[in-house]
Amino acid sequence: HEFLIERKYAEVSKLVKRTLESGFGEALSRRIELPTVSKECLLLVCQFFYYRIKYKDVRGPKPEFEIPLKDTVDLMMASDFLDA
Repeated sequence: HEFLIERKYAEVSKLVKRTLESGFGEALSRRIELPTVSKECLLLVCQFFYYRIKYKDVRGPKPEFEIPLKDTVDLMMASDFLDA
C-alpha cells in the first residue's frame, strides 16, 4: 500500500525528517518504505501527523485524537519507531 503525504506533515516524525534530509536513496526518491507497519496503523499515523500540525499553535484545550482500542499498541510501537 502507498500513502502520499505532504512533507510538512510527514516531518512530524523525526525519523522521516532525518531520512528526507539525508543523501540516501529515500531522500532522492522521496519514498520511505515501512514494511513492518500495517496499512491500518500507517493510516492512523498519517492522521496523527495532520492532527499535530493542525493543532500545533492552538492554545487551550484541543480535541482528543481518538485511537481505536484495538490499534493502541501498534500505534504506540509505530510512533516510537518513527520518533513522532
